[in-house]
Amino acid sequence: MIKSKVSALGWHLFDKRRAINQQQSIFDEITHIGADSDNIWIRKSSKIPGWLLRGEHEFLWEAGLSAPRGGTFVEIGSLYGKSSCILAGSLIARDRGERMFCIDPFNEAGFQAKLPVKLAPDMPWSFRCFIESAKSEGFLGHIIPVATYSTIAVPYIPGPFSLAFIDARHDEEGAYEDFTLVAPKMLPEGLILFHDVVQESPDYPGVCRAFARAAAHPDFEKIDGAASIAVLRCKKS
Repeated sequence: MIKSKVSALGWHLFDKRRAINQQQSIFDEITHIGADSDNIWIRKSSKIPGWLLRGEHEFLWEAGLSAPRGGTFVEIGSLYGKSSCILAGSLIARDRGERMFCIDPFNEAGFQAKLPVKLAPDMPWSFRCFIESAKSEGFLGHIIPVATYSTIAVPYIPGPFSLAFIDARHDEEGAYEDFTLVAPKMLPEGLILFHDVVQESPDYPGVCRAFARAAAHPDFEKIDGAASIAVLRCKKS
């Protein structure tokens, strides 16, 4: 009996480790998407661990270029800086002295802490690693990192905002609250991007519900996104 229990436990641990290895492999593959891009900022982003699906890198770049002028970019949920790199690169290409606030507690307090393994094991979940990515890839001078929660930071960031990228809390109320924080400060034609909005996936149903609620706001209209990025455009005058 004892032997059978040990054997069962052994297979359980083996299956768990295999699942972790598979997840690590997928994460590594996703991280390096864009390494062969013609866009230097997308190539730079491929060196930074993170979750961006195929097509999302180019979409972020184009959104950054097309966002209205005269406002600030705000990113809620920066992790290691993959999306930060692309959006900051678009600001550099715009060449108007604009900046982006990158807001993240840079700790394990969020949903990522629930993963069975740190997917970038050589990089601790810390502010230091984000700064190192920003320095090494050349965009630190174009961002303002804010190491705290969106509910604390956003009310004190002066508007208006021309683009907001929401990729932090993945429960419905949290993601929707982030929308309510940035929505009043958006410029006309300003863009609010939600990440991980995948209707057919059971992974983040809260984000999908939050986006649906946000899309019903009278000051915004839904426009085309890419992969798991869903977009609202401010239509107030």
